Amino acid sequence: MITDLELERVAAVIERVLRRRDGTATWEQVERLRLQSDLLDRLAAAQRHWGGSIGGRAEMVRDAAERLADELNRAPGATTEHECPCCAERAAAAGRRPGGDDVRAAKTSPPA
Repeated sequence: MITDLELERVAAVIERVLRRRDGTATWEQVERLRLQSDLLDRLAAAQRHWGGSIGGRAEMVRDAAERLADELNRAPGATTEHECPCCAERAAAAGRRPGGDDVRAAKTSPPA
């Protein structure tokens, strides 16, 4: 029988292997996070209680993958922390968020 401690060790190895290697946001990173959450879900099933720490970590990783996918799709309301620095500086100077409310306003306002 596998113990919770052994499952935690396996989860730690999975997280270490699939950790993001650089600061860029790519679809490869989204897929890596989704794979990580699937593997952690399987470990949580082996742990036999979904309320455990591994199940919670799987949920957090899944949420991170979906947030990153929203950012890459530029979904309204998604955070854009992975914007290039030049866009972030211009947006900060203009007092707005890059890809944020001003883009939505431009799409919804009537033509001049």
